[in-house]
Amino acid sequence: MFASHLTLALVALASQEPSASLDDLRAVAASELGIDADARPQLLAREGTARLYGNEVDWRLSVDAGGRIRCEFDGPLPRTVVFDGDDGWMSDYDGSVRTLALGLRVDERLAAWFLSGHWTNPTCPLVWSGAPEHGTDGRVRARFSLRDGAERVEGLVQLGSDHGLEKVVWKRRGEVRGIQREPDHDTDERRGYSARLGSMRIVLWLERALSTRRIEDIAFERPRVRPAAVFSADAPSALEVRRADTGNLLVRAKLDGEELWFLLDTGAGANVLDAALETRSKPERLGGIGVSGVGGAVDAALRRYERLELGPLAIDAPVFLTTDLSDLDGPLGCDVSGILGFDVFARCVAVFRAAESRIDIHDPETFEGPGIHWERATLAERVPVVRVVLEGNVGHFKIDTGSNGAVEVQGPAIERWGLLDGREVRASHSGGIGGTIETLEGEVASFELGGRRFVNLTAEFIDVEAGVHADGYDGNIGLDLLDEFEVVFDYVHERIGWR
Repeated sequence: MFASHLTLALVALASQEPSASLDDLRAVAASELGIDADARPQLLAREGTARLYGNEVDWRLSVDAGGRIRCEFDGPLPRTVVFDGDDGWMSDYDGSVRTLALGLRVDERLAAWFLSGHWTNPTCPLVWSGAPEHGTDGRVRARFSLRDGAERVEGLVQLGSDHGLEKVVWKRRGEVRGIQREPDHDTDERRGYSARLGSMRIVLWLERALSTRRIEDIAFERPRVRPAAVFSADAPSALEVRRADTGNLLVRAKLDGEELWFLLDTGAGANVLDAALETRSKPERLGGIGVSGVGGAVDAALRRYERLELGPLAIDAPVFLTTDLSDLDGPLGCDVSGILGFDVFARCVAVFRAAESRIDIHDPETFEGPGIHWERATLAERVPVVRVVLEGNVGHFKIDTGSNGAVEVQGPAIERWGLLDGREVRASHSGGIGGTIETLEGEVASFELGGRRFVNLTAEFIDVEAGVHADGYDGNIGLDLLDEFEVVFDYVHERIGWR
């Protein structure tokens, strides 16, 4: 939807003549939002409700004149985003806090600026391209760009004939994100919007009037929360591990007292349980969400269980997505009850010796690891992302212990670096949640990761429009390459170690 709207709008812009200044556009947009352009308030505060994880919840957005942001969603699965002017953070329902980085940082800033009206302030760091354009339908459109570190996006904002924000779309690394007006959701007091930010889709109802919250009451600082966990000093750090037919590593854990086998997967942004097991303990349903898998998106319920125990780690009231995982049993060669993902890694230090089929987990407060080469990991979208160099090209790849391949290169990098031009490839395939997709397989001359350089490495090239490989990142690193390392995942300190 967003991609087609952006294309049509850009075509319309190209065929029309300038008829209003940028200052005029910002002034009428500010007036429609209740903002006095000549006496701007120090705080733009908005309120409303939102549909998040299938629940209608209260929602608050605060943006000050310097562009600092605080956005809060209440409900059973709360979510908070904060930007202090230099750095940004996100806190989710599990209590973890992670630094906003790369594309998600851009998405959250742009959404907050446009929904609050901060974009109408000349101090907003958007760079505008040319003069606004008036269409024959009464709509006004203008193009903008934003550079934020290594990320650069180009976008378009469109006002309706009533000067209200109708849509704003931006494109980064081949992926289109944005905000779309939903007139069917409008009321006399509120306007309806849908937003696509990172992998999230949220419906918002925005109060037309500004809130009266005061700037001194807003905390523009890192959220001070921590995911709850208990470590047993008496339990061994080594987990019970077995290797599936595919090479994936499974671990034994207890969920509500029942021993089950799980895939321990850094590529999973949440814990997942096979829906066939959810009736055994009748867990509380908290909401629902679409889950991206290799073959596309599937629907999942969010449920709260009583207790998860994994080696020395115990988590009370863990949240699981429940969906059909029967597609995994055949390839793995065994029954798998679920996947343990971000919610587990966010509470421990996990040491993978994949070549030995060994995994140890430790308390992040007491872990000591001599001789480890540490590097920063981006966890903005609940999956670790690190810097790599592929044939001289610097990119950002996810670390995915749920993948049994070595290197998977995704659409944005394939296009940006021309990786299929003249390269000898052969047909292949990849499978997981959501089914199987067709891929191409070939060799890359060099690949640098964790302080080491690999040559003539087999890689899969995956260019798809849906699923986990359509997330805008450059690629994926799986167990076949991780076998070469001892890998230390320390999400609490947002870093990955190589030894």
